[in-house]
Amino acid sequence: MPTIASVQASLTRLIASGAYAGDRLPAERELCQVLGASRTTVRRVIDRLAEAGVVSRGETGRVLILRGPQGGSLRRIAFLAPAFESAGTVRWEGALRRVAARRHPGLHIASLRFTGWEDPVLAEVKRGCDGVFLLPGAQPPPARLLELLAGPGAAVASLEGDLSAAGLPSLRLYPASSVETVLDGVYAHGHRRIGWLNTQPECPVTAANQETCRRWMRERGVDGPIVSDPVIPFEDPTPRAREAMRRCLRAHPDVTAWVCSVMQTARGAIRAIHDQGLVAGRDVSVATIDGEFQEDLNVPSLACAANVDPEPHLALCLAWMLDGATRAWSGPLLVQPASCAFHAGESLARRGPG
Repeated sequence: MPTIASVQASLTRLIASGAYAGDRLPAERELCQVLGASRTTVRRVIDRLAEAGVVSRGETGRVLILRGPQGGSLRRIAFLAPAFESAGTVRWEGALRRVAARRHPGLHIASLRFTGWEDPVLAEVKRGCDGVFLLPGAQPPPARLLELLAGPGAAVASLEGDLSAAGLPSLRLYPASSVETVLDGVYAHGHRRIGWLNTQPECPVTAANQETCRRWMRERGVDGPIVSDPVIPFEDPTPRAREAMRRCLRAHPDVTAWVCSVMQTARGAIRAIHDQGLVAGRDVSVATIDGEFQEDLNVPSLACAANVDPEPHLALCLAWMLDGATRAWSGPLLVQPASCAFHAGESLARRGPG
């Protein structure tokens, strides 16, 4: 069995890392399993941490976290994202950790995942953290949860999803016009038969982008199919995109360029093009809206809206979260660039018009 000293060191590291989303430790039985120690050992460790002022036993017997193991108030920021991992999740969390390391040394970033809007972790982070960066994913939060997120407790900011109508600061790297920017870029390369492909779960953003594409086609006089075959929430859209693109290549052989709603859909589409013995970027072009900082790591590199650095926006939001005494948000709740440029990757060929 581990010694009291080693168990205390392990639990201290867990508290310091921000591993516990709320303001309290798990039940003793769970701690015994995590730490591989007996209940007697865990209780003695908690007593030691209580003597040091790190934790305190509440009236219900649950152990409350009071401060960091190194002294002073324990400052914790939660990064909360859907359980389905994506390059976008990695992009946002990596940028947040870089900003925190440079500007707020010693700040603990708790990396947490949720599997649905009923997940109890959403309420726990409001109690036990100084701030929460929420990546909502495809499905918007229900009204009751929006009230909780905007209410007392940790300050909450939304990443990518626009929750400004609920009073939450919302950071977006690409404006709504980015869809038109990509379509204009494809058109400028000589494509006149352009298709739209979506396999992302149904959500307001995807629906709005698809409608933007439909309107753009009407205004430009471009004739092309709008194909949407969405997966369910938390399902990877890449395999579905591969199957959908195989059908599209048979049904619409005259389409020279496909604009995909998300990067994962573009990857599946490129694989399907390869399956047919064709070359993406030569025989059939592919573009997407957001390359998620991975566009130049794909083969071929992806045509998409040009990257926007998220760190300045995160730094602004982080300072607001940590300034608990004056937490009124200054400026528009929706923070996004006015426009974006087009990145012409290898997946987009230049063609003569017609």
